[in-house]
Amino acid sequence: LVRHLGASPPRARDALPGELLASIILDHVTHTPHYRLTLVSALALFIELALIRYLGSEVRIFAYYKNLVLIACFLGFGVGFLRAAAPARWSLSVLVMTLMAAVVNFGNRFAWTLGPSAATDALSNYAGTLTMGEQTVASGSDAVLLAGFAWALGLFLACLVVMYGFAQRIGLDIEAFGVSRRLEAYSLNVLGSLLGILTFSVVSWLALGPLFWFVPALLCSLPLFSGRRARVGVLLASPLLSLALVDAPRTIWSPYQRLQSVQSGPSHWGIGVNGTGYMTLESFAKPVPAGLDRWRLPHTIHPNAQSVLVIGAGGGNDVSAALHAGAKRVVAVEIDPEILALGRKLHPDSPYADPRVQVVIDDARHYGETSREQFDLIVFSHLDSHTALSGFTNVRLDNYIYTVESFRTFQRLLGPRGALYVSFFSTRRWVADRLLENLRLAFGEAPVALYADATQIGASRTGFVLNAHFLASANPELRATAQRLSSKYFLQLEAAEVPPTSSDDWPYLFVRDHHVPTPMLILAVMLALVSVLFIGFHVRGELRAGGSWPIDRQFFFLGAAFLLLEVHNVGRLARVFGTTWSVNAWVIAAVLGVVLLANWLVQRWPGLCDVRAAYAALLACLITSIALPVETILAWPLAHALITALYTSPLLFAGIIFAQSFRSVRHPMRALGSNLLGSLVGGFLELASFAWGLSALLYLAALLYLLSFRPVGKQSGLVGAGRGVFEVLRSE
Repeated sequence: LVRHLGASPPRARDALPGELLASIILDHVTHTPHYRLTLVSALALFIELALIRYLGSEVRIFAYYKNLVLIACFLGFGVGFLRAAAPARWSLSVLVMTLMAAVVNFGNRFAWTLGPSAATDALSNYAGTLTMGEQTVASGSDAVLLAGFAWALGLFLACLVVMYGFAQRIGLDIEAFGVSRRLEAYSLNVLGSLLGILTFSVVSWLALGPLFWFVPALLCSLPLFSGRRARVGVLLASPLLSLALVDAPRTIWSPYQRLQSVQSGPSHWGIGVNGTGYMTLESFAKPVPAGLDRWRLPHTIHPNAQSVLVIGAGGGNDVSAALHAGAKRVVAVEIDPEILALGRKLHPDSPYADPRVQVVIDDARHYGETSREQFDLIVFSHLDSHTALSGFTNVRLDNYIYTVESFRTFQRLLGPRGALYVSFFSTRRWVADRLLENLRLAFGEAPVALYADATQIGASRTGFVLNAHFLASANPELRATAQRLSSKYFLQLEAAEVPPTSSDDWPYLFVRDHHVPTPMLILAVMLALVSVLFIGFHVRGELRAGGSWPIDRQFFFLGAAFLLLEVHNVGRLARVFGTTWSVNAWVIAAVLGVVLLANWLVQRWPGLCDVRAAYAALLACLITSIALPVETILAWPLAHALITALYTSPLLFAGIIFAQSFRSVRHPMRALGSNLLGSLVGGFLELASFAWGLSALLYLAALLYLLSFRPVGKQSGLVGAGRGVFEVLRSE
């Protein structure tokens, strides 16, 4: 304080105490590389996660193709590191983030026909989606479709620009540490990223919305602006952004999605998810004679079920139906705590207040793996995660619920007269047939299928919308009852070609065959072209000046391999410990923690962290992961500890390889930029899992690690042949 006052006595004399204290803090953060690097890194990860959640909830196309935001961030980070020495675009990044958040929310609040949400809704329907395996022609005009393309491209570029400026700031701060402290700077970068993830996890736990994401991020960027005018501009923009991000009435941001409750009668409520109708809250106090709605149907088939397990309890309809059918114990499993809270508050029958009901907030598959209780009836309600995808992979949250292995897990929870009832809404017949085949393999005999509610959909083509119901049981009496109801009340469909079954290794319920879906393949090609053009635009000046090709081969392939390894291992660990938002957050945080551990080991004992030994250990771990499926290890003692060690140890060895190589690399920003651009390629290669399964990612990762091998001390470009081709094209 004395030093600051002595340096600028006029300002100290004229300023108010609060203004002076704020100025001291701002100057301290601004001029201290440790704090600045940690703050910028934390902001970058926090904003990246916020953009994934925000655009995935508000703009439909980003919900169906969540990797769009990840690819934009990787591209922005990679090129930003490569261009760290160029004039910084920090102010532009913060401005674009602010405008993007405001415009998207305004478009939804005022229902603009050509706004980002409405226009991309039409685009996602036109291009086909992975939600229901449906490809329908949009009913909107050509102007709406063009607006959808424009919004999708514009928001993609906006995410890219935001991360570009952050990467430039991070790169400048890492360079400021010098060669001797480079690994320390990289550790601060990882530590800041870890803090960003943990902070966003706390915000998600508190069910806070975009107002509490982007406004604090804007205010936290205040110390990074130089000049009084820029800081005043940030302070003035904050209340305006707050007004722009005010949510509509009855809006709740759960850790997974945006929920909105709508009242359509005195005691009748509906719940929308991300702008789409999702569920209604029905009363079951008055019995229906036929008893054939999807909530009463399982109890019509099995009227004496005393203990009932409801998977995907939601707002409480299935629980209420079970209680009114006479169940003495109901276990309600739901992954989203805010949907449960709405059910407690709004359901007309108040089923969650009944003492016979036990509520469990957990991933359904994880509960099935850990429960030891026996049930007379297990009800799979409409477990459709809608637009809720995992934030780190292209796997839907509900995919692992309907695999053959999952049905076998829940079969073990059935009592002697137990039955498993599965209800699913499908717009493609083959999705229902896949569920039937999965159940047949799990139970050893085909379930009883009951198909209902066929309607016509679409403006220019028709199809079937099936409410598919299945009863799987070894009890002949229950099967006979279901058969009688099926022949009397339900559709009798002809046999169809059986699609490939879905398993834990290939869990894609809404993909017809083992191939990359055409819409995703087209999108990947388009994004690859955009990425190549963007990278070429930013490196052309250096190449024209006679500089070397700026992509480092080793770090490029390390980035691609690490992303595939991370996607595979995070998915496997989440499969074992559950796919809840908290598990995903802690698993990703643990990955960064392993990277920090690798950095510390290299700094503390560099002689013991040999790169060749780390490569050998890494490949050995990958081979072990391929040879030992999760199901095999789960049967062993201390299974969870062994699985954790198996899937985190390769990340540790990969971190040692990166740290040892990074501490001696000649151009650190090229290394970091190449690493992020390699991660971009890894994101594209992740699509291979649609064709060959998730285990294929390990084979690809092993190949990429082999391509990255280079003894420490030798430097090279991406590929000599690639550089030669570029030089020939340039001369032509």
